[in-house]
Parts: sequence; C-alpha cells; structure tokens
Amino acid sequence: MPSSSNNLPPADHAADESIPKIDVTVRKALERYFQTLGDEKPHALYDMVISAAERPMLEYVMARYSGNVSHAALALGITRNTLRKKLAIHSISSPSPKAKL
Repeated sequence: MPSSSNNLPPADHAADESIPKIDVTVRKALERYFQTLGDEKPHALYDMVISAAERPMLEYVMARYSGNVSHAALALGITRNTLRKKLAIHSISSPSPKAKL
C-alpha cells in the first residue's frame, strides 16, 4: 500500500498533460548530450541512460512503498531478488528484514 506521508505525487499524475512524458524527457536529454559531445564519439551510452533512469525510479518506488521490497518489486514487475540486486548496484540501502519474534 502506498504511503501518503512521503510527499510524493499521486500515481494518477501520469494523465496530467502538463507533465512531460518520460520518453520525451529522455529524448531531449539525449539531444543535449549529443550536442555537448560535438564531434566526439559517445561511450557506453546504453549503460549511462539505463543507469540514469533506473536509479531515480528505484528510489521513487522504494519511497512510495515505504521501503517494502515485496510491494516495490510487485509494482516494478520484477522479483524481490532482482530488486535487491539493483538496489545494491546503485548503492541504495534497502531496509533490513524485520526480526521474527
């Protein structure tokens, strides 16, 4: 269940036309990137873009679900183990499992 106390925008904001679509934002960022490169060749572009998009997405989803790995993984459509691996890759701390009493 999403947390309402984390000051994140509601999930239904995607229908708001005033918010740029992710693909448009990525395309504009790539245009700026290539403009700054000039005649230089890009290096590891795919990894750079995926990493740049993945980290904020993981941070947002983890905050949205108050650190609940199961709920976050379900929302992302990945397994909990995959989510844990991605959190580790991006050095995003995940909550430690609760001790069973």
